[in-house]
Amino acid sequence: MRSVYCVPLVLVSLATPAVFAEVANFSLFRIPELPNGLVVRGITNSGIVYGDAATPGQRKGFLLKNGAFTFFEAPNAQTTQIFGANDAGDFIGTGFTANSPIIAFLVRSGVLTILPSPPPGFGSFGFSGINNRGVIIGGSFSGGHRHGFILKNGSYTSIDAPGCFNTTFHAITSNEEIAGTCDAQSFIYKNGAFRFFQYPGASQTDIRGINDHGDMVGLAIFPSGHVPEFTYWVLRKGTFETPEVFGLFTSVSGISNSGQIAGAYHIADPVTHVVLKSYGFIQ
Repeated sequence: MRSVYCVPLVLVSLATPAVFAEVANFSLFRIPELPNGLVVRGITNSGIVYGDAATPGQRKGFLLKNGAFTFFEAPNAQTTQIFGANDAGDFIGTGFTANSPIIAFLVRSGVLTILPSPPPGFGSFGFSGINNRGVIIGGSFSGGHRHGFILKNGSYTSIDAPGCFNTTFHAITSNEEIAGTCDAQSFIYKNGAFRFFQYPGASQTDIRGINDHGDMVGLAIFPSGHVPEFTYWVLRKGTFETPEVFGLFTSVSGISNSGQIAGAYHIADPVTHVVLKSYGFIQ
């Protein structure tokens, strides 16, 4: 049985204006009070960017909408992460402390619901997306392998891509197409059928996001000695594009139906690679 809480009782919600800067065709944003540790996990078709950010001794989930951040803290949690959101602003995430079990939650129309745990045998688990119909996807780890799963109408279904050691689900569309990875390649899954693809010449293709038109974004990693070692890509109408990025520490995480791409850019120490400042971006 699921537990339901009202958001005012269990979430701290604070609106903070985002600081924007325009660079070429990118709109960079940052959180003034939180200079580093910004993780952008995706963008909805309604333009909501979501993820989480580090604060001293704590991590908070955020939604960025209409130029303002709203931060969320799960009940009694030291770390809150938002992994998926839909066009209505419903979102899923996890919260935990160093000494407590992870709680997985859904916030819909201002009400927080603790999501049901998977049945025995799923092992450790996490969530990665929710679509406009409320279908949730995620992954579990058991038997030394990663497995994808769908949570629909309160019931879990575990799914493994054929011939793969690890299956990971990353994003889900309104019509329930699921984008994921199978070892070194990526796939689209729907109604029991897998369609696999790889970036040309890459040793590993890692999809990060998909929209309702079938446009996708992701990462390609190349064999040792290749320059560059990796690149971020956009796949539109069957053609790969390489988006302009700022440098080594740029990541792409989602694409909306209008073609907006969301990601993050990190400025790091060139020697230690310690992140000094983090920006999100919308292209």
